[in-house]
Amino acid sequence: MESKPKTFLAVVVPCVAVLLLILAFLFRGGAVEGPHSKSTPSATSKSDDPTAAQKRAVSEGDPASPPSAGSPPARSPLERELRGLFPKYRAAFTSVRTHAFGRFRREQALFLREARLFALAYPDLAERVAMEVAEDSTLDSETRSYAVLILGELVSQGRKFSEQTLVKLLESDDRFVARDALYALSKSDDQGRHREKYLARCKKGAPEAFEAVSHWLSADTITQMQLIISSNSGEHTPESTIRLSAQTVLKRMELLASAELEPRLESILEGTSSKESDWFPWALKVARAKSALGFNLQTALRRRVDTGLAREHELASQELGSRGVDVDSEFATNASWMLDRYFDDALVAYAASGGALSELEKKRLRTFGYACDPRQRLQELLVAAK
Repeated sequence: MESKPKTFLAVVVPCVAVLLLILAFLFRGGAVEGPHSKSTPSATSKSDDPTAAQKRAVSEGDPASPPSAGSPPARSPLERELRGLFPKYRAAFTSVRTHAFGRFRREQALFLREARLFALAYPDLAERVAMEVAEDSTLDSETRSYAVLILGELVSQGRKFSEQTLVKLLESDDRFVARDALYALSKSDDQGRHREKYLARCKKGAPEAFEAVSHWLSADTITQMQLIISSNSGEHTPESTIRLSAQTVLKRMELLASAELEPRLESILEGTSSKESDWFPWALKVARAKSALGFNLQTALRRRVDTGLAREHELASQELGSRGVDVDSEFATNASWMLDRYFDDALVAYAASGGALSELEKKRLRTFGYACDPRQRLQELLVAAK
């Protein structure tokens, strides 16, 4: 009768001992963690090294690590620099009248130079931030519009998400955001992919939409402009403005269908047509499409640049040379130097076409963020602003 308890103990005690050893191993080895235990760090590969990841994130402009619950998102120095441009644009937009400025002066005054360089140098960062800001309806119109203009630069690089965002913003309840979205989208739309959307905006009386639809000859556009003119016969705004815009579109449709198109394009681009001097942006876009068919865009632009340079150099030599000012240095660095409103547009387009540039022309382009390494030039501007 006494042998049974001994047998029972002989079996149970070793089992309990083994179980305790297993539990001790699991807890001390870190495979199972108690509510207050600290996990033992595992071997970290080079790609998982948090310091290396942070360095990569800073260089690419992305958060170094996911934010913990309840904390604000981590932002890299580059992202903080980019976001710091938004209030600068808003302040400049409300205090500076830029409608009569030349391209470089306008871009410098409104911090569009830095926006463009960010889009070129760090497109992923620029797209993420710009999409977030542009779609945030709680923000003011100017802040969102700056983001929209950044998206426009990204669309010119073929960024599809930026393009889709701009298309959506055409229907924004904020009319200023919708206006700038149309401008930013149409600027890179050389083939008229979104022409129907621009035409729909024309029917709603959006002034900027008339410019956008005027680049492509279309029977539907002609019909719609005639209907808009007949339904806006009033002598006061907005009817008179809408009617005048539609009439301008019809004039351009007539020119697009005319045998005189190429000579007229040349005179507008060269700056010899005072009657249509404000048609330069339209003529440039049409001429780009025509250049594939043999139109010599580069020659017309070179003449515009040469004429502008000769005239401005003569005037500046008389005014500045007598005061000992270096005229060439002024040309290379002063955005306000050129009297021709479209000189800088012609210079940028000429450089983009592959035209040969003088050293002085290269310096002016680089100063204002063109024909240069975008990261290097952006860094120079950010450092200079501190």
